[in-house]
Amino acid sequence: MPHLISVIVPAYNAASRIKFSLESIISQDYENIEIIVVDDASTDNTGKIAREILSSSSRPFKIITHEHNRGECASRNTGLENSGGDYVLLMDADDMAEKNFISCLYSLIIKYNCNVSFCGRVDRFTDGKKDIQKPINIKPPYIRTGEEILYLRLRDIAAPHMCAVMMSRKFIEDNGLRYFDGTCWAGDVEFQIKVFCCADKIAFSDKCLYIYMHHSEMGSLSGVNTNEKKIRRYEVNTGASERTAEFLLEHSNSERIKKFTENILMPQNIIRKFTLSAMKNDKNEYNSNFKNINDIKILRRALSFYTFRQKPEAFFKALMIMFIPSIYYKMRSKF
Repeated sequence: MPHLISVIVPAYNAASRIKFSLESIISQDYENIEIIVVDDASTDNTGKIAREILSSSSRPFKIITHEHNRGECASRNTGLENSGGDYVLLMDADDMAEKNFISCLYSLIIKYNCNVSFCGRVDRFTDGKKDIQKPINIKPPYIRTGEEILYLRLRDIAAPHMCAVMMSRKFIEDNGLRYFDGTCWAGDVEFQIKVFCCADKIAFSDKCLYIYMHHSEMGSLSGVNTNEKKIRRYEVNTGASERTAEFLLEHSNSERIKKFTENILMPQNIIRKFTLSAMKNDKNEYNSNFKNINDIKILRRALSFYTFRQKPEAFFKALMIMFIPSIYYKMRSKF
């Protein structure tokens, strides 16, 4: 019997889409799967529809219902804590996957004796637009060190969808990896970087097997539609970015990763503070940011050839804040 794989599906008011996602999982060509749906206190028939679909299949399943809405990150954590598989996948309730999605990721882990694997994705549109293939932008060999994959991820050269990543559950537990509870945005990026940081080896495929659905109800289109929500999203993302930098400095043994964190990630977080003040049109807060001597020291690290070469955008933003702060404020306050 092959290893059991837990597929965790957090769901909130996904009644119109979850049928396609669950049927996609049920039809996988990998034999030994358990499906865990975490209903995050939906106000529609999400849980009922999920139970009807799963009950009619031969796949073992669990449906866990939150008493009140806690957010996607908390739902993913609930799924992880209630999974019984040797390996886990986290899928969105409105997405799908090719039939060999799970078997491909599992075969990579077995072939290369590693704890993490991932593949590319397809962007699919319900309005009839042509599919967009998004393969992993890394050349063979298909096994790399975790440090190398992490470095490529931090530079946005290789940024797989978190739902296209399979992980050993023992690896997750041994490293105490969880989503930051309460985060409504950027949780996947923060969690993925932590996973890559802790992994010794990571395997990948250039096949695009995860299907990321674009539709009118998706959160990225409907969830941030006012300036207040945009500011809140930016604020939450800033918190995730700060926690990520702290994690890398504490847990990475790579000098290359630490250099990138100290000279790019940390200055970018200071830039975010200034940007956030401008977005809120708070000139007093913006100016008071300059009084934080430690933050200014960190920001100055971005004024280097290293940052210019690696992240020119961060270099020029830091340059503007330090030398023409009023112009930067005007640019960002128009957000």
